[in-house]
Amino acid sequence: MWYSFDSTHAHLIVQDEGPGFKDLEKWNDFNKKRLEILSEQDFEKLSDFVSFRTIKSDDNDGGNALFAALEYWNGGFVFNDSRNAVAMLKSFPQKKHSMG
Repeated sequence: MWYSFDSTHAHLIVQDEGPGFKDLEKWNDFNKKRLEILSEQDFEKLSDFVSFRTIKSDDNDGGNALFAALEYWNGGFVFNDSRNAVAMLKSFPQKKHSMG
C-alpha cells in the first residue's frame, strides 16, 4: 500500500493478492446505465440498479461499496491490468479567505 495525505488531497494505492475484480467491464456498464437512469430521474427503474452483485457475491456483499467509494474518492479510480490493485484520489474543498 502507498498513500499520501495532506489538507488538499488524499491519494491511496492498494493491491490485493487475490484474483482481482474480473467483472469490471460489467460493473462499468451497470454504473453507466445507473447514472443515465439517475439523470432521467426514473426512480422506479432505479430500484433495479441499487446494487451490483455477481454469482460470486455472498451474503456479506451488499453490492454497493464501489458506488460509495466513487462518491467519496472524487478524483476517480484507476485499476491495474490484473484488476487487483487500485489507485484512488480524493480532493478536499479548500476554504477561500477573503479580505473583508
